[in-house]
Amino acid sequence: MLYDMSDNAKLREIARIREKALHDEASQMKAARDEGIAQGKAEIISKLRAKGMSESEIKALLS
Repeated sequence: MLYDMSDNAKLREIARIREKALHDEASQMKAARDEGIAQGKAEIISKLRAKGMSESEIKALLS
C-alpha cells in the first residue's frame, strides 16, 4: 500500500490512518461510556422499584 508512493503521499496516508484510528478510539470510548451510564441507570431504577417506588415517582426523580 505505501510502497510506490512519494514521501508526501506516504505522510498524508499515515496521517489519515492515524486520524481515523483516533476517531475510532473516541467513538468506542463514547459508546462504552454511554453503555455504562445506561447500565447504571437501569441498576438504579431496579433498586428504586425494589424499595417500592412507583414508576411515576421514579420517572419524576430521574427527569
